[in-house]
Amino acid sequence: MRDGRLGEAEILVSDVLAERPGDVDARVLKAAIAMKQGAVEPAYELLAELASQVPERADVVGNLGVAHAALGRPEAALACLDQAVLLAPGDARRRGELGRMLLVHGELARARAEIVRMQQLALQADDAELVAEGWSAAAALLMLEGKPALAEKALRTALELRPGHGDDLALLAALMVQDGRTEEALPVAEQAYLAAPANHERALSLAACLADLGRPAEAERLIRRVTAVAPAYVPAQAALARCLIRRGDAPGGLAAFAPAVRRLAQDPDILLEMARLLRLAGDLEKALVFADSALKQAPDKPEAHQMRARLLLGMGRVDEVWPAPDVGMTPQAWGHAPLLVPEGLAAEEVLLLARFARRLAPDGGRLACHAEAALGPLLEGVAGLAPTASSAPGQACPLTALPELLGVSSQDLAAGSYLAVEKARYEHWGELLSSLPRPLIGIVWDADPSGLSLAALKGALAGAGTLVSLVFDRRRASLPGEDGIVDAGAQFGDARDLVAAVACLDLVCGTDGLALHVAGALARPAVVAVSPARPWIWAHRNARALWYPSVQVVQQEKVSDRDPALAALGRTVREALSVAPVDGAA
Repeated sequence: MRDGRLGEAEILVSDVLAERPGDVDARVLKAAIAMKQGAVEPAYELLAELASQVPERADVVGNLGVAHAALGRPEAALACLDQAVLLAPGDARRRGELGRMLLVHGELARARAEIVRMQQLALQADDAELVAEGWSAAAALLMLEGKPALAEKALRTALELRPGHGDDLALLAALMVQDGRTEEALPVAEQAYLAAPANHERALSLAACLADLGRPAEAERLIRRVTAVAPAYVPAQAALARCLIRRGDAPGGLAAFAPAVRRLAQDPDILLEMARLLRLAGDLEKALVFADSALKQAPDKPEAHQMRARLLLGMGRVDEVWPAPDVGMTPQAWGHAPLLVPEGLAAEEVLLLARFARRLAPDGGRLACHAEAALGPLLEGVAGLAPTASSAPGQACPLTALPELLGVSSQDLAAGSYLAVEKARYEHWGELLSSLPRPLIGIVWDADPSGLSLAALKGALAGAGTLVSLVFDRRRASLPGEDGIVDAGAQFGDARDLVAAVACLDLVCGTDGLALHVAGALARPAVVAVSPARPWIWAHRNARALWYPSVQVVQQEKVSDRDPALAALGRTVREALSVAPVDGAA
């Protein structure tokens, strides 16, 4: 079984059962083989019968818990796995299974305790397979705790102990994708898929990588193979729908998922998935109808509330999500409690929300803000904030809670400039850029091949001015071979250089990213290209961003119809430059 030779294992177990039909060990193995072969229902029936006969056997009760989990019954699974650990507290495998199930339930503290105990027991037993499983479970925990670097390290340790393990490879690929390393993730996802070609989840993970890398035809073929053998498999139906919508066939994509909605109309998760697909297609009004339906089915479901809020915000209906209170909170009422930036929050969202600091900080003062060290240089320039990388005290308020806590007023939406530029850096960048012909246009583009490419952006802005690249990550790989673009990002030491460079430019143009947010926080002219899904950050009215009035928004209406949006982007930039100041003043 451990070697994956399930057919041979099944023959051996059948031979034992032919002579001893009641052998419990053989029947447990028979159930385990059946589960590995995907026959979960027969395995469950066998284990349920055994559990009534030998309730004191930890392996029987534990495997019954695993079967419950595979059949989508997490509560029953947790009860069984808890009981299995009580029956065999020194069984590392049972501890690991319980730890995994606790992760599903979101009980991270208990999960950590069980996983640590599993690792200790596995080391004592000198069982390399179980030690590897312990590292794998630890990686899953670290991912949920928002520690991707540590999770990857744990996974690589597991893979050293059991090379080529499919589940570990699949999780490693997911981590790489999450970190924006899709090209690096692709061969890992392929290896995970080849380890178990019948595993639908791994096939879809590989398809997602292919789609992200601009290979939609290959992705669609792989997805259709899954839907052919599993027509009712909802994740495959959703993946096919997304694939079709992204290549411009929104009606076909929505039709591909419609059977799941009809079949499972009372399932809030299905309704939410339809809402996501409609949003991807650009139909936020219909998406809101499905989000509301999901909330009726599950009023306490956080994902449904979040989806509804994001849709309303995307449509600019901010007051319905974060209504302004009748009486604004004063610094005295706030009590100068420190702020906390949640780990992993994107820098652009941090900068947008940081505008609220001015309402809370005492006049001319600064409010302590605990954040990752990498965010310090950016937050140092925010009015009212004093960033620190020290651990946050228990009473610290998450930055993400401020809109709901304070409400959003018209002043928040028309904040003007709330980001300062270091004088020395501003002068340095002014000197660096002084020899270039004006106007100076800062540009950013998408890393995703399906998004706005550098070539497309360059074409739209041809002849409008000197293009200055503001990207400072892997997107810089697009620059070699593109003549006439100044690579400012190569000179950035940290976010303060980005802020100073933006302050010296006449306009910033491109897709969502930190540079556009910096332009908005500096109240500098900018033009942003927005996808049909309408991210809430770029909600707009009369083509002006609600959160950043100096930023004009060009909305792409249809996924497949990018040319009109590109033409509008070029027009908007030229019109903005005709009235924008060109003296580089901050």
